Amino acid sequence: MAQEVFLASGDVFDVTRELTVDFDLSTRRCRRAGATEQTIHRARPLSECVCHCRSVKGKIIVASQKSWSTLLRAADTRRDSIWRLLKKNSGRKPDRAGYHRACYQNYTSKTQIEKYIRRQSKYCDKRSQSKAAFQRSSVTCVTPHRSLRSSIEAGSNSKCVICQSTKKDKKNRRVDEKLRLCSTVTASNRLREAAYLRQDEPVILAFSGSSLDAIAGDVLYHPSCYRNFTHSGNLEKLKDTPEERADAYTKAFASLVAEVESSIISGEEIMPLNQILRRCVSLLTENGAEVLSYRAEKLKRRLKETFGNQLAFYRQQNPSLSTIVHSSSLPAGQIAEFLKRKEEDSVMDTCSESEGDAFVDPSCGSPIQDTLVNTAVRDVYGVATYLRQEMLSMSSSMLWPPDASQLTEERFPISDILYNFLAWTLGGDTSDAPITTERVALLPSLHRRVLSVAYDMIFTASGGRIKSPKHISLPVTIHHLTGSTQVVSLLNRFGHSVSVAQLQEVETGIAEKILKEQQTDSVTLPRVIRNGSFTTFCWDNIDLCEETLTGKGTTHCTNGIIVQRQCLHPCSQTPEMPSHQEMNCYRTRRRTVHAVPFVPMHFNAGRRCQPLPYKVDTSSVGTSLKHHESVLRQDFAWLIARLGSNEDGLFIQREDDQIVPGWSGFNSRINAQLPAVSVVGYLPVIHASPTQLDTVYTLLSKSVEMAHQLGQDDTVVVADQAIYAKALDAIWKRPQEFKSVVLRMGAFHTSLVMLAIIGKRFAESDFTDLVVESGVVATGSVGSVVSGRHYNRSVRVHKLVFE
Repeated sequence: MAQEVFLASGDVFDVTRELTVDFDLSTRRCRRAGATEQTIHRARPLSECVCHCRSVKGKIIVASQKSWSTLLRAADTRRDSIWRLLKKNSGRKPDRAGYHRACYQNYTSKTQIEKYIRRQSKYCDKRSQSKAAFQRSSVTCVTPHRSLRSSIEAGSNSKCVICQSTKKDKKNRRVDEKLRLCSTVTASNRLREAAYLRQDEPVILAFSGSSLDAIAGDVLYHPSCYRNFTHSGNLEKLKDTPEERADAYTKAFASLVAEVESSIISGEEIMPLNQILRRCVSLLTENGAEVLSYRAEKLKRRLKETFGNQLAFYRQQNPSLSTIVHSSSLPAGQIAEFLKRKEEDSVMDTCSESEGDAFVDPSCGSPIQDTLVNTAVRDVYGVATYLRQEMLSMSSSMLWPPDASQLTEERFPISDILYNFLAWTLGGDTSDAPITTERVALLPSLHRRVLSVAYDMIFTASGGRIKSPKHISLPVTIHHLTGSTQVVSLLNRFGHSVSVAQLQEVETGIAEKILKEQQTDSVTLPRVIRNGSFTTFCWDNIDLCEETLTGKGTTHCTNGIIVQRQCLHPCSQTPEMPSHQEMNCYRTRRRTVHAVPFVPMHFNAGRRCQPLPYKVDTSSVGTSLKHHESVLRQDFAWLIARLGSNEDGLFIQREDDQIVPGWSGFNSRINAQLPAVSVVGYLPVIHASPTQLDTVYTLLSKSVEMAHQLGQDDTVVVADQAIYAKALDAIWKRPQEFKSVVLRMGAFHTSLVMLAIIGKRFAESDFTDLVVESGVVATGSVGSVVSGRHYNRSVRVHKLVFE
């Protein structure tokens, strides 16, 4: 007698019957022991495809001796039905034995063989466990019983108890959704009730004990799985069988069909579709069906399928009004009369009438007021529809990547109708404003706000397809100032900027365009630089000391800028720089830039050279002395003014009572001539530290080449003290190459050196005791003041001592 065990899935597994397969060489027919004729499948004979393992059609390739040996080795490893077939044939190769190329590759693939062995090992393990369980049982035939925890995989602590797998987070598809621990009795009870209603055995076994046992058992679930699993609407649908719900819908629709046939077709009534929809929902509720939503289009489609050409549907011009349903045999004049009467009723309808006397209920609104409200709503709807069409008809002609010249109001004009609408809406009292089709004149502050709101409306209406200058320049500026992508993401959520990903694409596109221009030109000058103006080249180091494990790998590079004075006379013509070659850049989805390897120019330092003799031009010494005397007189006048007396004739002893400003304020007040604003252009970054002579030689050579390109004979280079010392060595080593270079130390470093000289000169004259005892400088800070390391404090102390 066959010995059987009922599994948790309801299937019967025979543990005493071995899975044996018989083969016939002529037909390759396989038969499983105990299988019926319906389960026997006919395979291909050996004369066709020996290893036919998939439904492949094509040319049969005759097997060679080498391919036959490979096939025998794969079959010996697999030990499957094909191996038994070949074993019965003693491994001899038939004359007409062949194979499909795809079948042969799949059967002899090492990867497929390993997968097959793993599947067979798992199957053998499960089979041995089933046999062992049967041998431990003393009962010959086991009756079906309730499933236990040991027979069903109820879920591990690292998986969701509901879905038994991992799932991606809806907000961020790159990470998995976090699991939540079932830590409350309410959640445990809701999961248990939903599991018993759904007949979900893994969840039932996880909550088979009390609520406290489930909480102590570390049951995990996804929040989204929990919401769907315990949703009241989904559980209510499970309470009723599909047959009952279908029967309720059938009965309700049959009643609706009878009413429509009696009232509209036979009675020739005209009825709005929304009224029929409300009646359909009420019939469904009366028949016990829970209706959460029922679309009018679905009802319209079912009515057309039922009545065919007997019903006609008229869609009114106003989309806010419902579709009219009437009989197809109804005259057009009667339909027009109905629509006209309905419009008149909406205007002259009163709240109630009694015995032929019309009166208005005080609790109801005035009919005229309701009519005005309806008319205003229609007007607003029409204006909104027209403005939306105006905004969607705009096209963005912005090139890729966008530059500063494209992010202007002139390059992105908005329609005058939209501008006037926002101006009249946001401009306050516009009762006296003329109604005109031309653009309204506004103040600059209000004009900026109107443009901002208009850009937001266009960006939102187009779904981000049309990008205005605001939505690109604002996130770029915010990201440059704060370096935070979270602030940009907040602006994007409120519709004020593009997303972070699009911002990174814009920045990457601009960087790639600049890199292409640098590869094309030997020296790239900024677009703001013009010929005919005196140019100064400034270089400084940029050190980003990142936190690394060994201290190596930190960022050290050299950055340079070009400084030019603006032209004071607009009428004077300055020669334009040759236009940069426009690069054909195509938009890509890249958000990172790969650094271009930089190889500085090699400089052979060799033996250090001495400075060349410097000749001093004494022709301008007299003019300098006169200017020095004028400055001394101004300083003496300032001292006398600071020593003035107050209204009582007493000398001023407190700084708060002083009327005359300090030395800096006094000189800024008496000098009315202000320096011109400079134009600054940024040079390409040199990816090397300026402490190396190769880097210093490279920046000097680039400065000379750019000055020659600008038509300037002298090359003025400004650097800090460290680069200045290295640059002097390079200039002394090659005087002919850098004969046009005028090397200067920056004004800040020059002031630091001068402050250190003054402090060293007065160090032994009780200078430190004076400033400490007077309370000007603290004891711990006096050292940095004397040595000039702290610029602000040193300048303040020397001003006070001078006074």
